[in-house]
Amino acid sequence: MRLTDLRLAALEEVAEHGPISAYRLMAQLRRRLARRVDPPTAYRALEFLISAGLVARLESRSAYVLRDRPGQLQPSVLLLCEHCESTVELADPGLLELIAGDAAALGFRLETPIIECSGTCRRCADLKEVSR
Repeated sequence: MRLTDLRLAALEEVAEHGPISAYRLMAQLRRRLARRVDPPTAYRALEFLISAGLVARLESRSAYVLRDRPGQLQPSVLLLCEHCESTVELADPGLLELIAGDAAALGFRLETPIIECSGTCRRCADLKEVSR
């Protein structure tokens, strides 16, 4: 795997602006690199970053975020704040094994387990309490 200038720029943009859609990333890369960046180019950069375990795709938001545990390829649970859009990644092998075991018992083979939970982060909850 090679971290090209484009891939590095994509990683930095996701880190700075995540969660970010592929099309917003493409626009940011065009500005940053001062050159044409087409959708396939942006998607290939994102696919590379995902395969390297640096970025995760938020299926429910069609967006991408920096992983809390870079390089970890194991699926994890993503907690998504509905207010500030922060994302926290939980690595719970026991939970993932439980889901895979239940799926196998039903004769279902998991391809890509994605677990996303929406709610309110502690900071936003505390701010709501203060504003009351």
